[in-house]
Amino acid sequence: MPDLRTLLSAAAEQQEPGRRPEFATLRARARRRRRLRRIATGVAVALVAGLAIGTIPFLRAWNRPGDGDQAAGRTTIQPSTRAAAVAATVRGGLLRVGGPAGTKPAGLPGTVRFQAEGGEITSVRTADDGTFSITVKPGRYIVTGTSPLFGSGKYECHTEKPVEITAAGLDNVQVICNQR
Repeated sequence: MPDLRTLLSAAAEQQEPGRRPEFATLRARARRRRRLRRIATGVAVALVAGLAIGTIPFLRAWNRPGDGDQAAGRTTIQPSTRAAAVAATVRGGLLRVGGPAGTKPAGLPGTVRFQAEGGEITSVRTADDGTFSITVKPGRYIVTGTSPLFGSGKYECHTEKPVEITAAGLDNVQVICNQR
């Protein structure tokens, strides 16, 4: 015959709810849901804005009759010849900061890369003083850079946080190379 302790522990196991996921898993799921909600909202806003200003060619072309379709009572959708060119200009600099006390930030020649959330990378070479100008699609980017004058190009420089670029563009993006 089982003892009281075994009976109580079996009864307690039956009363417990099913296995709950770890707190970190719950947080990751919540972050994923928020990110997907933001993406869906952004797509909806872009679609409405595109409709409002007429930059979505296939939606403007509704009900244009195609060859031979009128006789059959059908209409076709034909793409517009005007392409939607949405781009933003981003300006900034690749800078070395830090070092001995009193050292001022200095521009570095090199390459700056913009990586979109989808993984697409667009890069630009900087001028000798570290300044750059590039045209990219509006969106959120991780911006990094390298310079042959900073760790022989082996070390990666970056912005403080991902950069959000709107259709209006962005000025003064600083890609920082921290010198110790």
